[in-house]
Amino acid sequence: MKKILLPVLAASLLSLSANAASNKNTASVQNFSPIKSNMMFTIGLGFNPQTEITGFGSETVTHELDNSFTLGIGYQELGIGQMGYSAGLEYTNSSIYTASLTNLSLVGNVNYGINEKVYALGGLNYTNLSTSGLATNATGSGLGFQLGVGFNITEKSTLEIVRKNMIADLTVEGESGNLDTSALELRTQLLF
Repeated sequence: MKKILLPVLAASLLSLSANAASNKNTASVQNFSPIKSNMMFTIGLGFNPQTEITGFGSETVTHELDNSFTLGIGYQELGIGQMGYSAGLEYTNSSIYTASLTNLSLVGNVNYGINEKVYALGGLNYTNLSTSGLATNATGSGLGFQLGVGFNITEKSTLEIVRKNMIADLTVEGESGNLDTSALELRTQLLF
């Protein structure tokens, strides 16, 4: 996963450097673009989704998940050469064998428009997790994070590569533990 994310972030930083160098050669009035504000609808697929279980009276166990997808709605403000933000509500569903992990997350990001095509983002999520299809179903909540890079495809659509972790503290049959669900997500956002 790091093999994919590091080159993408390196390319983003190189793009930022090139943009900063080109801005030095233009009038200071042209250094910043107006901020664009949009409502957004998000669809995402997780690659290499996995969950790590710690506590519950045993060693840490990692399981590969069969699949993961995300749907979301939110709002963003993004400008070139400026800090912006995005916030929203996301539903993520993952499955392993016959069990289902459902995460409902409040998501907040800080973003930076590197140039008119590329932006970086990072932030926190507060997740409410529930499981079904297990011998003992559970619910829990916790704080997670996401970090990624986005590409403006058209004025009304973006493509993002995001590393997302959703962490929940659970108590099952008197035992406490932690469930950390993560994936590298390929997401598209439709802006309106």
